[in-house]
Amino acid sequence: MTNWNSLRHRPNNASDLPILGGVVGVDGCAIGFNFTKPADKVKLDYRVVLPEGYQNAGSIVGVRLESLSERFALNEKGSATANGAIFKVIGAPKGPAPLNSGVKMTFSVGKKDLELFFTDSGLANKTTVKAGETIKLNVAVTLNANGKTTLYLGSVDVLYKATQGKTGKAAKAKVPKS
Repeated sequence: MTNWNSLRHRPNNASDLPILGGVVGVDGCAIGFNFTKPADKVKLDYRVVLPEGYQNAGSIVGVRLESLSERFALNEKGSATANGAIFKVIGAPKGPAPLNSGVKMTFSVGKKDLELFFTDSGLANKTTVKAGETIKLNVAVTLNANGKTTLYLGSVDVLYKATQGKTGKAAKAKVPKS
C-alpha cells in the first residue's frame, strides 16, 4: 500500500499540505529486473499540467512509482540527477508558465537493485504465466514551485512477464481497441 502522506514536504506542518494539481497522465512505463545481479532499470514518461507561474530553475520535483521515490532540484533547463536517477522536463515554457500549460516529464534510474520497491505490487522474483500478468502501479508527482507544493496522482497498468531467478520485465499495458 502506498503511503501518499510521505510525499508531503513537511508532513507534520498542516500549512504545507499540497494543492491537488490533477492527474498524472502516463505515456510510458518500462521496468526491467535482473534477478542475478543489481542491474535493474526503470523509466517513466508522463504528463502533468503545470501550476501557473512555474519555472524550471529552483523547482523541486518528487517522483514516486510504487515504493520507488526520488526528489530532484531542477536547473534552468529542467533537468537534474539524484542518487543515480535522472529527471527531465521536456517542453516547459521559457519564463513563467501560463495557466493550464501541459508538459512532459521523464524519470529514469538504472543499474541498481530495485526489486524491493515493487515486490508488494506483484512485480517479484517469480515465474509468471507466458502471457504475463497485468498489474496496476501507483504514480505520484509533487512539484514545489513558487513556494507551493502541487500533488499529482495517477496509476499505470503494466504487463509483467518474469522467469524466477533470471529476469522480469514490465511495460505499459496496451489498451485493447474497441
